[in-house]
Amino acid sequence: MRVRLLILGVSAMLLASAPAAIAAQPQPVTITVELVLQGNLETSTTTGTFSSSGAVDAAGTETGSGWFAGQGHLRTGEPNSLHSTMRLSGPDGTITIDLVGMFGQLPAPLANGDGRWIVSEGTGAYESLQGRGTWTALADFRDAFAHIGPPRVTFTLSGTVN
Repeated sequence: MRVRLLILGVSAMLLASAPAAIAAQPQPVTITVELVLQGNLETSTTTGTFSSSGAVDAAGTETGSGWFAGQGHLRTGEPNSLHSTMRLSGPDGTITIDLVGMFGQLPAPLANGDGRWIVSEGTGAYESLQGRGTWTALADFRDAFAHIGPPRVTFTLSGTVN
């Protein structure tokens, strides 16, 4: 009888914890960020907008900062590493994302980049959010080269959050 009660007790505990285990499973997310660069390539700030779908369904504003490691590669046109932080602010809270990766052929009118991202902080509904994935980007420097506007970059982040 004691064995049967023990088995029933353990089974009940496992069933009670099943929803928590299911809720912790990573879910797909896609985030598109369109931003404007201000400053120079050694240290810049960004402002823009974002929209996301999947596990995080939100839209709002982006503010951030970034830099390219080493001006030598920027002078030669070889690929260079990017380090950036984006703060995505929406009606339910903020998500801070750190990015690392490579952009090629800078300076150039159009440059492609790719790399990895991770959620480093969240507030409000995103306080305990964890996430990671990969990103691709297109940087458009044509207006800056023509002295008629700032550089613009579109990032697409794909990955999972939980």
